[in-house]
Amino acid sequence: MTEDFIEESADVLSPSHRIANEINNPSDSCVLVRNATKTFGSGSKKCAVLQGLNMTVKRGSIYGLLGPSGCGKTTLLSCLVTLRSLNSGEIQVLGHEPGSPKSGVPGPQVGYMPQELALYGDFTIKETLTYSGRIYKLKATFMKSQLKFLTN
Repeated sequence: MTEDFIEESADVLSPSHRIANEINNPSDSCVLVRNATKTFGSGSKKCAVLQGLNMTVKRGSIYGLLGPSGCGKTTLLSCLVTLRSLNSGEIQVLGHEPGSPKSGVPGPQVGYMPQELALYGDFTIKETLTYSGRIYKLKATFMKSQLKFLTN
């Protein structure tokens, strides 16, 4: 039988155990999210977009967020780069809280192109990247070298 030859990973059989282990031992995590909650509105119109979210992204990995419209993908990314803040919970990027002096977020350590911005109609790509770099207080020499790299 085919089933006899299929080895099932412990991660697949018990993903909550793996996630709990990574959350409690985040040494190789690039992104760590613990019990993240983000709500919008108030009273009867209060809506929880993120509710007790736990996740890790290992250093050096490529990670995609998939889900239907309105499930919190952009909200989570906005919290990771300090455009929004959580109501409760914790986020660490590269071992530090985003926005703290050592985090490099926002800044040169993490890139983010929000879907709302994409490109300003009156800006060239170079002008858009320069504008964003200035907002995040990147040094002019660093921006120039990165623009050169991206346009070659």
